[in-house]
Amino acid sequence: MKTIIVTGSVRCGSSLVMRMLESCGVPVIADGHKQPDEGNPYGYYETRQVYSLNRGDMSVLEGTEGKALKVLPPTLLRHMPTDREFKTIFLIRDPQEVGVSFYKYHKRVSIERGQPLLQTQEEYLSHFIPDHLQRIIAAKEWVNTHSNFDVLWIEHNSLMNTPLTETTRICDFLSQEFPQYTFDAQAMASLVNLNLYRERRAKTQ
Repeated sequence: MKTIIVTGSVRCGSSLVMRMLESCGVPVIADGHKQPDEGNPYGYYETRQVYSLNRGDMSVLEGTEGKALKVLPPTLLRHMPTDREFKTIFLIRDPQEVGVSFYKYHKRVSIERGQPLLQTQEEYLSHFIPDHLQRIIAAKEWVNTHSNFDVLWIEHNSLMNTPLTETTRICDFLSQEFPQYTFDAQAMASLVNLNLYRERRAKTQ
């Protein structure tokens, strides 16, 4: 049985998708090291052990068949074994939205810790966006050239604005492989909270 991987950039809706999967009965791998906060009130659904992939330590994957594991940053995917198969949900978001959201996250944390902000938002984005795009391109190239990654691409904007369409795609992607779970697209879509979609980039005509 394959492992379900949820990945993408930071602030891309990966925690939301993990919560959706959990609501269907899919066991999720998380250690609670990042507690819910203002930016992510329902939790992060992460495990610190995933960072060990950088060192060639695959122990985080032990016993994950039929379970969901959040892998961030997506560049960690290139360290994963090629002799195992993964059903991968890869979330994509507008890089400007990602950068603004991540900057505000760091700003909030800095204020909580009494630390000074060393960059303006504009300065931060000038470095973040090119680096972000490079990471996403590298991760997309990796999964596209490794057949053990069966990938469903989800646009964050579509997930937030047309959730039932996207959750139906997720259900279709996973239901045949994992018939033991109750995939309910309507129930999954109901978990979308548009009040948390704060950094929306204006669409140009």
